[in-house]
Amino acid sequence: MFEMLERRALLAGDFGYVVPVGGAAGTDSYNEVAVDGAGNTVVSGQFTGAVDFDPGAGTDLRTSRRGTNLFVAKYTASGALAWAVTYDPEVLVLNVTADAAGNVYVAGRFSAAVDVAPGKAKLVLTSEGAQDGFVVKLNSAGQMVWGSQIGGGGFFSPRDIEVDGDGQVYVAGDFNGEVDAAPGRTRLLLTSGGGTDALTLKLSGETGKLGWAAQQGGTGEDRARGVAVDPTTKEVVIAGDFSGTADLRPGKLKNNVTTSAEFNGVNAYVTKLSAAGKFAWAKTYGNAGSTGDDVDTSEVEVDAAGNVWALGDYNGAVNRGTWLWKLNAAGDTGLRRAKDVQSGTDVDLALDGTGNVYVAGYYGGSPDLDPGAGTTTLPSKGGFDAYVIKLNSAGDFVYGRQVGGTQNDFAASVAADAAGNVFAAGSFIGTADFDPGAGTQSRTSAGGVDGWLVKLTA
Repeated sequence: MFEMLERRALLAGDFGYVVPVGGAAGTDSYNEVAVDGAGNTVVSGQFTGAVDFDPGAGTDLRTSRRGTNLFVAKYTASGALAWAVTYDPEVLVLNVTADAAGNVYVAGRFSAAVDVAPGKAKLVLTSEGAQDGFVVKLNSAGQMVWGSQIGGGGFFSPRDIEVDGDGQVYVAGDFNGEVDAAPGRTRLLLTSGGGTDALTLKLSGETGKLGWAAQQGGTGEDRARGVAVDPTTKEVVIAGDFSGTADLRPGKLKNNVTTSAEFNGVNAYVTKLSAAGKFAWAKTYGNAGSTGDDVDTSEVEVDAAGNVWALGDYNGAVNRGTWLWKLNAAGDTGLRRAKDVQSGTDVDLALDGTGNVYVAGYYGGSPDLDPGAGTTTLPSKGGFDAYVIKLNSAGDFVYGRQVGGTQNDFAASVAADAAGNVFAAGSFIGTADFDPGAGTQSRTSAGGVDGWLVKLTA
């Protein structure tokens, strides 16, 4: 059952509640978390067998079909279940976000034929190629408003979804071969340049119809892994990674970038587009520490001042670690910090209403969680532990919080509301303590791997 906060003075990053999910069989986990304007959380994840999604006294028992299924669930600001939606195993990936009004947006990838509408409603989509993408808008009660399909003879894999203050929807991912980027009867056929190309779409929040599409890539493997929107200008920022030579300027004009001999392997990139999808600038990041290191991107966010924050990792024969990159609205680097982490990684990034930065990840051993000049270590209790660190708007360390037990506990996603409450989600095995303070909030997985969702207070 979820645990409510005690009536006491709170410290920053104090325990708020924990919502575990899991059954006696298989792997159950939360993979992504988002928060709406009222402090409700929306999570996506996976489950196997019979799982009760209600953390309270009630029961909402679901049983997976034909192995592992994916789900989307909404929990209230106090951690109670609002609703849950499950999908058949033909749905392979789910990304979620929510707007201020409580509408929920789901982007996924599927094969064969699948019903992507929750409840009694029906929207059966059939993939045209190996795997197609879809985007569904749900209202605050979890009922479908519209659904759109993106695909063709190749595949399209959404990796991130975002919604702006006007309700416009942005989906970033990658595709191979030929895909139709325009949902509905209108067609916009795109062909990848070699391996995979990055593809970002702007869709109408009212209808799901295409506003514009931005393709980036070359003959190598190129992916968009994150998308964010400037809250004031509605400019769009895309972050991803590329190999070889890639054109990061959508349209007929080119902005080719190449991984140099020093930065060969995979490099990260950040691109800004106008609200109309026109190219503004592109920046790239490689690792000079070791020739051949791969530098990947995991997430990007934009704060109220237009600053861009990007997160990723590097992995090579010599060095392994994570990086955090801040650029101003013109694309100039404000700060760039990298830290070697031999066991674990940062996985996600979030911002609150005042520009504070939250990074979630997992680690083994006793690494330094402070990306700056200071030192903060929280030794793992055994295997991997999950963590959340908070930085101020200048990138200075504020706090680090740890959850976990004697086995492997992973963070997968983090979100923050305007007031600075933090919501982290992931998976755990065995018994883990989800109170990062002096108290104890232990939970034991029902069997195998279970999911966890934790609120930390502002």
